[in-house]
Amino acid sequence: MLQALRNGVKSPIMKVFLIFLAGGFALWGVGDMTTGLIGGSDKAISAGDESLSPREVAVEFDRTRRNYLPNATMGEALQSGLLGEVAGSLARDVVFKAEANSLGLTVTRAMQRAEVARAALPVALPRLREVRLAEDLEGGAELRRVHAALLAAGSAAEARGVP
Repeated sequence: MLQALRNGVKSPIMKVFLIFLAGGFALWGVGDMTTGLIGGSDKAISAGDESLSPREVAVEFDRTRRNYLPNATMGEALQSGLLGEVAGSLARDVVFKAEANSLGLTVTRAMQRAEVARAALPVALPRLREVRLAEDLEGGAELRRVHAALLAAGSAAEARGVP
């Protein structure tokens, strides 16, 4: 094959073809080194003007892994599909933020707190009814314990950024 190339280079058409072939490989190699500088994207997730970098996704993945799978290795977490779940959740957040920006909507911290409290209320009400019965027997200790647990759950949801 090398001999065929040497013989073929003698014709002007083959010389042009080999120059284009070599140029294509050269540009491909340079493109790999300059992806972030020339026309490339350093965004793992993007929608509209909102985006997340690969580092932000990796940090959130690691934080989620440590919280929900503390004894799992990175490979086990990846194998269980945690990265897909985290990326999907982050993608939804980015899309919602981009859509909110395009519509000119603003969500304040107070609005987020009210929504977390409203969402937790239907879950908490049946439990609080049961606790009221126990309150008479135990002097309210159970009610205080459940109230503290609900506050902690609301704080955890708020720390995760649940809207």
